[in-house]
Amino acid sequence: MKYPALVFLFPVLLLLMACDARQVPERKEKLDEAIVTRILEARLTAIIDGEVEKIKGFYSPDVDFKVTNVKGIQFNQGYKVIKQQAELNAVYGIEYQEDVLERFIFITNEFQKAIVEQRAHEIWLYRERFNDISITAVTRTEIELIQGVPQITKVHKMILSRSILNEDRRGSMSTLKKAVEIECCGQ
Repeated sequence: MKYPALVFLFPVLLLLMACDARQVPERKEKLDEAIVTRILEARLTAIIDGEVEKIKGFYSPDVDFKVTNVKGIQFNQGYKVIKQQAELNAVYGIEYQEDVLERFIFITNEFQKAIVEQRAHEIWLYRERFNDISITAVTRTEIELIQGVPQITKVHKMILSRSILNEDRRGSMSTLKKAVEIECCGQ
């Protein structure tokens, strides 16, 4: 009677031992809007919780990451910068909030690739060394299935507005959010 239990436990133990330090999303056969939305929400949760390994797992090691600042200057970055930013946010970040103002998801390439375009308002609060900031940005993100695993392969973030928030770090997130309220679509 003990033999069936061992047959079940052995594969489970093998799977646990084979875990990679870089946590990647679960395997998929195809992408759809629901899967892409869950990936984006899980990425946001990982950023909020400061889970560096999970954040790194969402991005392909060959990710093409571009940021265009308010002045129109473009910076080409890669996986190394994403990793460093995740580590800094985990150490110094107090709170992160992303309010998606608009989002469009396009599924292409026979359900193997998704293109996400969104406009969002982000607030980043830090303990020390960094200014608290608020930005509004339009981001185009490409997610592809790489060996069955959804990975972010390309990001282009265009920052529309950026402002430095209060330095005392005593205000609550809701107070800061009201202070930098963005009016959208007549709201």
